[in-house]
Amino acid sequence: MRRLFKGALLICLAALMAACDDATLQQEQNGDKIQISLSLYIGDSPLSVGGSMAGTKGTGDALFEAIYEGIVSGEIVAAYELTFTNKSSGASTIFNGRWNDGKTISLEKGEYTISGECTASGNGIYNQCSLTMQDEVSVTEQTTSIRIKAQYDCSLLILNDETVDRVLYYANQNDSAYFAKYKNLTYAFLKSSVDFTQGGSAFLKVYFKNGKSSIIELGQINIQKGMYYLLENLNNYADAGLALDIDKMQNGDDYNQIDFEPKPISFAVSDRRSTRATNIDSFDKYLGTFSVWITKIPDNDASSTPVVVLNGENDNSLITYDESKMEPNHWTYAPYRYWDKMATYAFVAVSPNANIIKYNKPENVADNSGKFVTADATGYTLIGQNLQSSTSPAESEIQYGFKGGNGEDTDLMTSYKVHKTGANGVTGDVNLEFKHILSKLNIAIAKDPTFDNVKVLIKSVRITGLDDTGTYVEDSSNTERGWTTSSNNRLYTLSWENTNGVELPKGTGEGDSYQAGKYLYFIESLVMPQSIETNNEKLVIVYTIESGTHSENYTYTLNLHDSDYSVYDNFMDGNKYTIKFTVRPNVITFDASIEAWTYETQNYTVLN
Repeated sequence: MRRLFKGALLICLAALMAACDDATLQQEQNGDKIQISLSLYIGDSPLSVGGSMAGTKGTGDALFEAIYEGIVSGEIVAAYELTFTNKSSGASTIFNGRWNDGKTISLEKGEYTISGECTASGNGIYNQCSLTMQDEVSVTEQTTSIRIKAQYDCSLLILNDETVDRVLYYANQNDSAYFAKYKNLTYAFLKSSVDFTQGGSAFLKVYFKNGKSSIIELGQINIQKGMYYLLENLNNYADAGLALDIDKMQNGDDYNQIDFEPKPISFAVSDRRSTRATNIDSFDKYLGTFSVWITKIPDNDASSTPVVVLNGENDNSLITYDESKMEPNHWTYAPYRYWDKMATYAFVAVSPNANIIKYNKPENVADNSGKFVTADATGYTLIGQNLQSSTSPAESEIQYGFKGGNGEDTDLMTSYKVHKTGANGVTGDVNLEFKHILSKLNIAIAKDPTFDNVKVLIKSVRITGLDDTGTYVEDSSNTERGWTTSSNNRLYTLSWENTNGVELPKGTGEGDSYQAGKYLYFIESLVMPQSIETNNEKLVIVYTIESGTHSENYTYTLNLHDSDYSVYDNFMDGNKYTIKFTVRPNVITFDASIEAWTYETQNYTVLN
């Protein structure tokens, strides 16, 4: 859980004894001057504890209040220097002291501006609280207290773990005991940006009462003054023999509380396109699961034997998208694997699982001789699923739905290999970039504006003569990648059919606002990557044209390998092919292209 706590402080120069509500200010008349004893409390009234900084009482506020007691009593606050400037005469008087030293100040009656600070000396990390003050007050014979508006000039870091013995701050190989104890809490105040990075010049080392120790790496912290940060369960890392690492402190609502559980390995997913790689939460709509293989090299030593962290062929290796899960993110698995900051990792993955495509070297993912291969030596066979409805084909692609099982084809994807050190891994997710390894074929049909006054009913669209089965191999360098069709039986069929026919939309609007009727998608299917070798690969469209009471049926056939049209020479893995037909009097035109999935579209005019 992470929350931040911010707030302004009010400092009151008042008599503060054992409790604020019992405080008394001793005042005596001495000529034109008023003698006032000084103490410190924080809040909007003597009875408030913490004022706006305490805010709503949530988990952890009691820990802050324990430290707060030390601030208001003057035990852990820096010495002050206050300047009172008389508005009338311009004369200034400077007072120095500590809030709990019992000294008094002497002021003439009048209107004053007050400025001051309590600044701990050091190089960014302190065991005393620093404050700044800026206010205006009026001193009269009846003055019994002076309220001075102030703000924290630091943030507070609290280590809430009774097992902590001491904490050292290491800077340039020198250790300094800036952390202190108060009421079983270990704390320090931070006034400027501090680098707690072990790989850099400074970090924290926590020593526990059981003799163990652990490193805290907070990274470069940009201090947010007036906030406190709560670190808990530190001993978990020492028991695991790991170094600690947490996110940088950030802005928030209340306060930042960090549980020091070892950081799990988490994943983010993107889909590679020809023009860009885009982070997509919609990867879950494609398939929603993936299997991952992880190995690590201990101690960052290339001569060490790789350790298998996760084997994608095991049932418990499946990474699943869960909208309800927030930590570490929506992609979840069990049991979690945790970063070893002294190791180097390698990752590969397949989606949706390892049942069809697997990685053949799970014992060492980093080894470039490893390959993705089809799990079944006989290959993978497509069924011929069509995402488009037989009654209401859509005006665009549906895209999602090839999830496999239950009579569905599987939109197979593999990831690019990722290398990551444990030290860098704890700062974020493992970004897996996936690519489609099958082909996709779309058939879309529209009618020409000159046919707006007649009905064009599409009754069937059928593609035959393709291979449906293939074996796949892909090495780490992509020098060996692709499908080999295994049977050449050319029995794969894609079809859409409606005996009553589906009418193509006519144009809308008039004049300059006229828009031609939109394309309808009748075929949206996966295709096994392969060469278009003969004239046996055919696309057949059956349609009816109705004009008034006259109705006539037509059949259009296109050879995909037709030398006159040269539609496609092959279907390549990772490409999406779209053929768009336009029905018009006497002819049907077509346009074919390829886009990145990669995508390719062809437009055709079909003869009547």
